[in-house]
Order: sequence, then structure tokens, then C-alpha cells
Amino acid sequence: MTTATGQAAPLDLETMRACAERLLMRDAVEPSLAELGTLTLQLRGHILVAFPEVEAAVRALPEDAVPRTVASSASRRRACG
Repeated sequence: MTTATGQAAPLDLETMRACAERLLMRDAVEPSLAELGTLTLQLRGHILVAFPEVEAAVRALPEDAVPRTVASSASRRRACG
């Protein structure tokens, strides 16, 4: 996501956490099928929005850094569908 100036908009970490906590809390209530579908789409959207920021951070790491290798592998999987 970009702003009107063409810069990346900051990630909405509060919303991302709230969405994930909805499913991961110890006392979480099982969502209905419709809610589960909505939450799945939201979580996928959060991941897609985060990818460019993560990729930029990873590029700053040394080439032999394990986090860079893991992120590069995940990026290739994403590209392959």
C-alpha cells in the first residue's frame, strides 16, 4: 500500500495483532464459517501488505544471514503461488 506521495504506508500493527489474536487467544471463541472466511482474507491481506517491508529489511542483511535466506525462500514460494 502506498500513500499519495508514493511512499509505503506504515503497517497497521494494531489491526494486524487484533485480527490474529481473534483466533489465537487461549479463550478464543470458534468463528462461524463466514467469520473464518473474513478473518482468513484479512490475515492474507496483512501478509501481502507486509511482504515489501520485510523484503526491504532483509535486503539490508548480509547475504549469508539466516533470516535473509528464510525470507528469500518465502518470497520465492509466494512468487510461485
